[in-house]
Amino acid sequence: KEQFAGFSFEPIPLFHSLRAPAVALRINRENRTLLYAPDIAALTDPIRDLAGIDLYIGDGSTFDDSLRRMEGGQPCGHAPMEQQLDWCAMAGVPQVLFTHCGEEIVTGNETDLQNRVRALGQARNLKAAIAWDGLEWQLE
Repeated sequence: KEQFAGFSFEPIPLFHSLRAPAVALRINRENRTLLYAPDIAALTDPIRDLAGIDLYIGDGSTFDDSLRRMEGGQPCGHAPMEQQLDWCAMAGVPQVLFTHCGEEIVTGNETDLQNRVRALGQARNLKAAIAWDGLEWQLE
């Protein structure tokens, strides 16, 4: 763990790509913890990795499984938003925000997509949204 200006940062291993490896960051300050995973195909252990998380900031590349594949026996690419919501629901993460949005999100109807993500979250008893420029998010 690293400390800076009252924040602690801990890298969390994950699967993304053999050519472009990535990690998630667990960021903590004053008993509030978020996990930032903008490029993710899979977590190594979703329940353990998401334990105690107040806000998950995840990979908004796709709603479906089209951007994920297997390489060298490991998942690569981008996990669908629905799967990330499932991980968060299983681990008890109450809030989810998606960044790193793919073409499906960037070129789609913003209102329809926000409503879709919100409904997917509500079906799992989570608060969920897609991030936008200027967004300010209040941890509940």
